[in-house]
Amino acid sequence: MAPSAISEYPPAQDAGQALESLSDAIDEVNCIKYDSQAKFDTEKDKTQFRQYEDACDRVKNFYREQHEKQTVAYNLAARTRFNSAARVRTEMTVWQAIEKLNTLVDESDPDTELSQIEHLLQSAEAIRRDGKPRWMQLTGLIHDLGKLMLFFPELGTQGQWDVVGDTFPVGCAFDKRIVLSDTFAANPDTKDPVFGSKFGIYSPGCGLDNVMLSWGHDEYLYHVVKDQSTLPDEALAMIRYHSFYPWHREGAYHELMSKKDHAMMKAVQAFNPYDLYSKSDDVPSVEELKPYYLELIDEFFPQKVVKWTLEHYIVYHKTLISKDRAVSKLVLSATIPGGAEFLDHRIRGHSDEIWRELGEEIVRKGNLLEFIRPATDARSRHTTGDRDLVEANPHDRVLETGYMAEDAVQNEADCGLNLQGKALMEEREQLR
Repeated sequence: MAPSAISEYPPAQDAGQALESLSDAIDEVNCIKYDSQAKFDTEKDKTQFRQYEDACDRVKNFYREQHEKQTVAYNLAARTRFNSAARVRTEMTVWQAIEKLNTLVDESDPDTELSQIEHLLQSAEAIRRDGKPRWMQLTGLIHDLGKLMLFFPELGTQGQWDVVGDTFPVGCAFDKRIVLSDTFAANPDTKDPVFGSKFGIYSPGCGLDNVMLSWGHDEYLYHVVKDQSTLPDEALAMIRYHSFYPWHREGAYHELMSKKDHAMMKAVQAFNPYDLYSKSDDVPSVEELKPYYLELIDEFFPQKVVKWTLEHYIVYHKTLISKDRAVSKLVLSATIPGGAEFLDHRIRGHSDEIWRELGEEIVRKGNLLEFIRPATDARSRHTTGDRDLVEANPHDRVLETGYMAEDAVQNEADCGLNLQGKALMEEREQLR
């Protein structure tokens, strides 16, 4: 599929310059707090970066706005816009995306006169010089590509506060170890009986995969990359969590961690110095390095795909179980949920027995990853008591049963698997 033309949005460049200047100030605050162990950084004079006080006022004003506006309602709305089937998704290769980001040069940044592409190459090359794996080198190259969200007005980006900055969970109490945590007092979620409680909509040990982090360029890129590349879990964690300083540096939210998250935290901590301290005015040669990184990109991004919906997620995993590569590729190229559902019935080698064994976990995870329900839906599920939930169109016959809703209970023995209904009931349990 040939990459489509990219529409230009002139305001994005001005916004991008301002955002990059602020982003650098935030990074420099984090630099001062961070004790790096990376080889390339052992002799780097960190005092040459601007000090905390220089960035303090700007950073305080930024976090005051971010902490007030990053609510559950906003985060659900942002994910709704991201996942909307009506949204026309621009198609680019990874290198084209890097070149696109390169137009956001910040001429006001005193730390470096490098372009975006040169800074990304610096991070990647520092990782490469330290002998880190190829996938980690590529992660260094792409880790800031989420800032491309500035070019896509349909995502509804409202300012700098929903693009950059340290990240944190929404839907539970804001931890005191978040930078400038006192500014959360203006966030309405702090007064919500569910969202303001210690665990909120989560449960101890639920795992960070199931936690909704504040929306921004890290979260955006994670959702773009996770199902469209072969990068390992460690790389995805580096992308998603490297700005989650309350967790990987301050020790907050560890009670939500799964066993997997402990390994992921080590990966994130290994990556962070390359993001914070790799800036210098030693200009890498883009043309000399481009062939090497194009090869890396091809290795881990074998296909051009669109952003998936929940239907894409479930049907694609069915093709993986059945090893039907032909239909798998068609699912990836389907532009609407209905296209994925149509292909569901054309998977060769599908086994109902195997799907009964594996399907529930796949559907459960897909529902947890989707996060596109209205802001009040979590509480509405909480009020359903112990009643069975069935995923269905309220104006149609109950999905998988063939009965109208009022007749479904007495014919429960004839019901299908109702995997999505079970996933919703599991989420309901987490609210209690």
